[in-house]
Amino acid sequence: MKVEIWSDVICPFCYIGKRKLESALAQWPQRDRVEICWKSFQLQPDTTTDPTRNALQHLAERKGWSMDFARQAAADISGRARDVGLTFNYDRTVVANTFDAHRLVHYASTLGKGDAMTEQLFKAYFTDGRSIADPAFLTEVAVAVGLPGDDVKNVLASGQFSDDVRRDIDDALQMGINGVPFFVFDNRYAVSGAQDTSVFLEALARALDGPDGHSAAAPDPVADGKVCDLREQADTAEPVWVGDVLDFWFRKIGARHWFSRSVEVDREIRERFLALYEQLVASDAAGLDGSRPLRAAVIVLDQFSRNMFRDSPRAYAADPLARRLARQIIEHGFDSGLASEESLFAYLPFEHSEDRADQALSCELIGRLGNDDWTQYALAHKAIIDRFGRFPHRNAVLGRTSTAEEIARLAEPMGSF
Repeated sequence: MKVEIWSDVICPFCYIGKRKLESALAQWPQRDRVEICWKSFQLQPDTTTDPTRNALQHLAERKGWSMDFARQAAADISGRARDVGLTFNYDRTVVANTFDAHRLVHYASTLGKGDAMTEQLFKAYFTDGRSIADPAFLTEVAVAVGLPGDDVKNVLASGQFSDDVRRDIDDALQMGINGVPFFVFDNRYAVSGAQDTSVFLEALARALDGPDGHSAAAPDPVADGKVCDLREQADTAEPVWVGDVLDFWFRKIGARHWFSRSVEVDREIRERFLALYEQLVASDAAGLDGSRPLRAAVIVLDQFSRNMFRDSPRAYAADPLARRLARQIIEHGFDSGLASEESLFAYLPFEHSEDRADQALSCELIGRLGNDDWTQYALAHKAIIDRFGRFPHRNAVLGRTSTAEEIARLAEPMGSF
């Protein structure tokens, strides 16, 4: 069985995915029957090698982020790397074009050393902080994995294997591959992203037992996961926490827990996302841009806060920041084309506001979604703010003295939320 892997040497999920596939192979009885074939892919083909700059600086400049936010994004990915036994030192990385590194992997593959060469290039970039575009260093690495030094120098000095690299990239585009890692199992099944080991085991079993007849041009998908992506909306620079938040809220716990109390859900959110909440608040969410990061941050600041700090003043402490980000979402049109549930949670900061103008905006936005229950709740919130100028049910938690009218209101239906 052949497993073809499209990857780029500067892709963190490619290195993480490599480890997870290796873990699957270590558990698979037929591992001796598997041939690994590395395919070239360039996430940033126009990058100019610059040994004076690291990936964090490059990322911040390219995305318009602050250095603090770039470090946060890198820390998220580094945490995932640690989970599979890898060490990422982003502050030591060297900005480099990967084309020559890919050529060298192709040459190494002709001598049965493609996997070893790929491993050393990943390590050189992410761990050791070496320039993977420096011919002298590439020669040193190639010799260390057992390639003839003179031949390596000849390959690097010429254009050998350039066509192979370009052919891999063209094949990827023909297959619709926009992000890596992308694994194709025996021309039959595809796995996108750094999936769990169990997913790779499933793909291996299906490829071994499945029927013939599929072609590499259209392998059947097994699973999609975290990738480094060419597309702006799913850029390799997107912090890992963005996908974690959105997946957790919309897929894992879902609507049954959105507006109900659950000690278990509150505890899980606190354990998984408290540090993220504190980072966003401390940084004032600086540098956030794009639909997904902004929407994920709003969920953390406006929803997770209510789970983590239930019945305490901190439940509402980040509301102003959440509203500011929600306004950015609307101003940039990031709420268009979303599922209604996704739009709802971009609008809820206005429903939670004690400002009458925000309440009017909440009713307008949520009313557009066409859900009668959501609209009724928005109108009920607005009615309370129109009447009292604040939510009476928050008074005790925030140390505010309630009026007799507010106390009476709390006893009425929907007196608190």
